Order: sequence, then C-alpha cells, then structure tokens
Amino acid sequence: MAERPSQRPASTTASAPTCNLHSFSQTRIQNPRTPLRRIADSRWVQSGGDISLYEDSSMAMPLPQATCEVDLAAELASEEELRQRIIAAKKELGERLLILGHHYQRDAIVEHADETGDSLLLSRLAADSDAEWIVFCGVHFMAESADILTRDDQVVMMPNIRAGCSMADMADLPDVQHCWNELIDGFGLLDPAMRADPDEPAPPGEAYLVPVTYMNSSADLKGFVGEHGGIVCTSTNAPGVMKWALERAGVGGKVLFFPDQHLG
Repeated sequence: MAERPSQRPASTTASAPTCNLHSFSQTRIQNPRTPLRRIADSRWVQSGGDISLYEDSSMAMPLPQATCEVDLAAELASEEELRQRIIAAKKELGERLLILGHHYQRDAIVEHADETGDSLLLSRLAADSDAEWIVFCGVHFMAESADILTRDDQVVMMPNIRAGCSMADMADLPDVQHCWNELIDGFGLLDPAMRADPDEPAPPGEAYLVPVTYMNSSADLKGFVGEHGGIVCTSTNAPGVMKWALERAGVGGKVLFFPDQHLG
C-alpha cells in the first residue's frame, strides 16, 4: 500500500510535485474537516498552487493538508490491469486488508469487496474487524463513520477522496449551529446537555430542543448531536428514534432534524 503524503499547510505557495495517485487518494481520515471545492477539470487533482482543494465551499471532506498534483490521464490503467493489481494486493495483504463496498457501487468494484451492504452495516463491519487496512468504497460520510468506530491502530481509506453525498452536504455545522441558537432563543427551549442525564424523558414543565441527524451526515454533525443529548438515526429506525426524541423534548419541546426534511 502507498504511504500517506506528508502534511503541509494549505497556504503553501511551493510548486506542487507530481505524486502517485494512490499516495494522494488513499489517506487516513483523521484530520479536522477541511473544505473541498469541486474541481471543474477532472483530469487534474491538485492542492496548493493555482488550484486548491482547501478553499471555502459547501462541500467539506476530512483531508490531510498535502501538496500534490496528479495527471490522471498518465496514471490510468485498463480495467483489467487494475483488476489484476487489486487481486495481487489482496493476496499479498490477506487478512490485514478489508474491502467494504456499498450497495451503490458498480459490479467492477463489488467484485473485489469482502463485504457489501448499506452504510450502517459496513460501519459495523469495520468496527468489528481486526484488519489493519480498511478500504471503504463509498462516499465520505460513510468512511468518516467507519473511522470513528475503528481503533486508532486501524487505517480507513477512500479510493476516491472526492466521492461525496449531496444529502450529507445539505447541512453543515455553522448552519446547524445558527439554526439551533435561533430555535433555543426564539422558542425559549432548553439544551438537553444541561440536564444530568439527557437520556431520560423530559421532566414535567420543561421543554427541550433535541437534535437528530440522519446517518447520511458529516462527522461534525454527528458530534454536534452527541454534545447536545441527541441521536443518530437510519431510515429503518427513524420512527422509533423520533418517538424517543419527542419524549426527551417534553410537552412544548421540539426536535431539530437534519439534513433530510422528508425523512424528518
């Protein structure tokens, strides 16, 4: 497996050295979230210099601050060549490697996956695995969730660091914090974090604002929910989660659900 690129400040003006595609894309998801903007010319992936992956935008991903330039046209191999490389790598690494493939992946990816499933199942499989290297073939919020649940000595990687989820990008932490403060002040609600045990139903006469986030959300939002006595839900358990949240909000309390208004 390729080594992680060395971390450098995003503001560096040094010329970007050419590097292997894998050394840039297969990186540990452990740094604070760094904004990523979509690159119009998909032939080039570059940080530093004229094109920066770290400019402010609504799309955010947890990336190492590396200076790297990749000519994808020169790096791309045939599908059969890539297939043989993957087979060889799996044989060499054995049980040290776990490849997880989301249901939405194409057949050429699923072929190499050790396990397939939805985002919740794959995160659980990652948490239960003893593999040293976990390759998560999905979008960034899925790999984030898996990285949160795995041990510090395990490495979670994404084959494509620009694989995002439009739903997860519908809500970001600053917007949610702003909305939270407005609801708390506007309706005179209480923060569940103020209570000794936020998991208990709200006492009579007290009204709380309970945050609930869908699994398809960033690690920042999952962290926000945890800090304020809320919960993360899936589409399967959403009805039960909403009942739980309303009990803890109390009479006159409210539930703040994000990022998907239809599921909420």
